[in-house]
Amino acid sequence: DKDNIVVAFEAYGQLSKVAVQPMTAISNFADMHEDICTMAAQKRAAIIILPFHKHLRPSDGVLESHNPGFRTVNQHVLLYAPCSVGILIDRGIGI
Repeated sequence: DKDNIVVAFEAYGQLSKVAVQPMTAISNFADMHEDICTMAAQKRAAIIILPFHKHLRPSDGVLESHNPGFRTVNQHVLLYAPCSVGILIDRGIGI
């Protein structure tokens, strides 16, 4: 769940000296990477953390992709980001 991930990063920010600014925006897949990279540059972000484009299927634990647009966004952000990029694979461990 996205909310659990945001809460985890905000807690990390409170417990450390790292500034955490989770952001949500609505964009088309075609130009989403531009919005992400522009916002990272404006905020002078040190890292962009993106969700992995595949999710674990609960029944058997197999990774499956629901929307190939997310993979393309991730690839474009990796190419054009003004800072480091991390791809978060949420396996639901501990939730």
